[in-house]
Amino acid sequence: MKKKEKSALRAMSQVELAKHISSLESEIVRGLLDRVTNQIKNVHTFGNKRKEIAVAKTIFRENFL
Repeated sequence: MKKKEKSALRAMSQVELAKHISSLESEIVRGLLDRVTNQIKNVHTFGNKRKEIAVAKTIFRENFL
């Protein structure tokens, strides 16, 4: 994740960041279903999404808890 993307996450409000995290999690679920049905070619996107979720949750904890 690039520095600009992290700073954009830090600029989000609590509600926006929570919505972003939930949308990333739902993308992973949809992607897993596509992977099971062999509709997805690049399986490395799941690792990237998980890393994005980890960064977003870390920023959420830093700012709002």
